[in-house]
Amino acid sequence: MRFPFAVTVVAAFGGAAEAATLEVGRGKEFARIGDAVAASVEGDRIVVFKGVYEETVTVVTPRIQLTAKKGVQWYPATFLGGCLTIDAGAVGVTVAGFSFRGRGIGVETAAADTTISKCTFRACSTGVDSSARGTSVLRCRIHLCSRALSIVGDRAVIDRNQAAHCDTGGVELRGVDAIVTRNTVHGASDSDGISIVGDNALVEGNRVWSTWDASVRVTGDDAAVRNNSVATSASDHGLFVRGARAKVEHNTVTGVFVDGIHVEGDAADVLLNEVFGAGDDGIDVDGESFEVRGNRVLDSVDPSAGINADNGQGLAAERAVVEDNDVRDITGNAYSISGAGVRADRNYAQDCGR
Repeated sequence: MRFPFAVTVVAAFGGAAEAATLEVGRGKEFARIGDAVAASVEGDRIVVFKGVYEETVTVVTPRIQLTAKKGVQWYPATFLGGCLTIDAGAVGVTVAGFSFRGRGIGVETAAADTTISKCTFRACSTGVDSSARGTSVLRCRIHLCSRALSIVGDRAVIDRNQAAHCDTGGVELRGVDAIVTRNTVHGASDSDGISIVGDNALVEGNRVWSTWDASVRVTGDDAAVRNNSVATSASDHGLFVRGARAKVEHNTVTGVFVDGIHVEGDAADVLLNEVFGAGDDGIDVDGESFEVRGNRVLDSVDPSAGINADNGQGLAAERAVVEDNDVRDITGNAYSISGAGVRADRNYAQDCGR
């Protein structure tokens, strides 16, 4: 069944009516999603039943819930148009279960605390484009879009999504306190897999492979990059972290073009990571008072180092430490340690060039 609708709908602010459930579909109260949005008041739940909907809808009513039953496909009203826009005043809107198609943006939001869950985005220019704080994207699948997620706003939560073959952008975030956990990203042929600019980022439990640039890139202080598995970066680093007090722990990096793990900034902890087959340094740390401990590096193929650590002038109060690391099968130096005030102890090297 097909419900064509070629006019953007802008819902009016609801009054004080009691929240209700509005149903959309053949034989239901509303034939089109936009009609239900126009009739909604704050707190209403809109349930969309199976069908193909061709609509471009704008929501201005806060805290409504848009929920799709199985088999709902949402196309824009025009070829290059978007499907759903959430106005800045429509705070707290939730969108769940839709399959967004088309050449425009799937969901564009300027509203705080938008939650998008269990949706599919296919062949969109961007799956989700947000310019607001508190955006959550949960358990979504984004395939063959030009850009998977583009979010400019603090406190974004990106959890358990799958992004595949999104060529010009994987997961792109700008804002403090971002949480990016348990996502799968692959096939970003012209970009980073995950890119975050902002302090206090948590990047944990993600799987990223087959990217052109860095698998994971974080710029900002106090980042925690933990338990990620990354592989096959065609022209860049596996993990690239720039900022003070980074904690880069328990990651696995395999088969990247430049450094396996590259960290710039003072007081970094680089602990218990595994790097296999880096094209340059296995682990490269540049900044004072670092701790590089318990890492394992194998098969760096260029004449570089398994672990390269530069403590600069060594003027910080805390000493830099390189301890309990295991480096094997490296073409160049097993360890290259420079700068004043570095303690190196109990490190192992085998079958290295120097």
